[in-house]
Amino acid sequence: MKYLIGILMLVFTTTAFAQQAERPLVQFSGIVYNADSTRSIVPYVNITDLSTGKAVGVANYEGYFSFVVHEQDSLKFTSVGYEPVTVMIPADLGKKKFGSKIENEGADN
Repeated sequence: MKYLIGILMLVFTTTAFAQQAERPLVQFSGIVYNADSTRSIVPYVNITDLSTGKAVGVANYEGYFSFVVHEQDSLKFTSVGYEPVTVMIPADLGKKKFGSKIENEGADN
């Protein structure tokens, strides 16, 4: 009897997970700039997907980044000496690519 209940619970759990719809993937790329009047490039910015809690990438020495995320993911851009910036990928883009210019402001010390 215990095994029968365990098997039934497993079947119901599998069915519940199978019904969740997968959000579409989007290629997200851009360049990170400083928000002041110099508009200089910010290199080596860390990028974390807040929806999954995992690091998804790092901007290169020219501030450029490119990676794949899901629609409606929230991304946090952080760098030493700058305030963190959060960006949300819009839903229903209608295309599989999305570009952005991220502007970081210097931290108030």
